[in-house]
Amino acid sequence: MTTTGKTARIIRGGLATAAALGAAGLLAACSGTPAPAASAPAPATTSPTATSPVGSPAAATGADDADDQASSVSSPKGPKYCKAADLNVAFAEGNGAGMSHDNVNLRFTNKSRQTCDLQGSPGVSFVAGTDGHQVGAPATRQPKSQGKLQVLTPGKSAQASLTFVSADAFPPEQCTKVDVNGLRVYAPGDTASMFLPKSVQACANLATVLMDVNTVA
Repeated sequence: MTTTGKTARIIRGGLATAAALGAAGLLAACSGTPAPAASAPAPATTSPTATSPVGSPAAATGADDADDQASSVSSPKGPKYCKAADLNVAFAEGNGAGMSHDNVNLRFTNKSRQTCDLQGSPGVSFVAGTDGHQVGAPATRQPKSQGKLQVLTPGKSAQASLTFVSADAFPPEQCTKVDVNGLRVYAPGDTASMFLPKSVQACANLATVLMDVNTVA
């Protein structure tokens, strides 16, 4: 065997060995154990939603609902008392005149479209001049507790008895006479006045009382 032939065999043997090694490496790569697949994440655990007992404050759906519930609770309402704007006032026949005094009725009629109430005595004073200034002492009134509640439906009336004492019944030192042109009248409990024309003489002295008014009936 020549050297050239030997060399050729060595080269062929090396190539075969390299080929075998490459094939073995390829098989190893193909038959290798695959990496385990990523496991799915465990389901998240959630806490149960807290619930409130029915009717508890936490069960309210919002501030508006709370406000509605509060506004639906109505407090007891008292009577609606008649005001000057609700009434007409006029003189009505009373027990008539006697020695140094006169008695008439003040009639209050509900001219409004709503029912209103009167209880107690009206306020009454003499007035004079174009400005309607008060003259002398106001009428003596009765306690409200002595009067019964008068319910005035539209068009209904109630009356209060008013007694005048003549200014002539008093000596000059007790009565400085003044001509007046009417009465200022307040419905019981009201602060707005009504006017009734009446031309008489009154006493300017505040200590001398010429009128007495009873409760409405």
